[in-house]
Amino acid sequence: MTDFRRQPVYIHAAAALGPQRDYTAAQRNPLHIDPAPLELKELTRSVVGQPLRQASHFVELAVIGAQLCLQRLGHPTHAITAVYLGTGLAEVNKTTALFN
Repeated sequence: MTDFRRQPVYIHAAAALGPQRDYTAAQRNPLHIDPAPLELKELTRSVVGQPLRQASHFVELAVIGAQLCLQRLGHPTHAITAVYLGTGLAEVNKTTALFN
């Protein structure tokens, strides 16, 4: 059995979703005020191909990012392929409610 903890990690594709639902450089616009919280239902449907009923905001972000990476990769992934997610946009509404 291979010890995967000692294997190097290679990045084969990356994706970022901006505060205005932008995920390509052509879609980027400078921000002049804080953006409103994202409504991702329609973007999820367009990127993934189907709606994700009852998915949290964090799950929607993860699925959108993972699908964009898979599309950009251009070939099938290996069975042990990992997807890593980092976000500054996560559960904004739930975090705000917590602090309020």
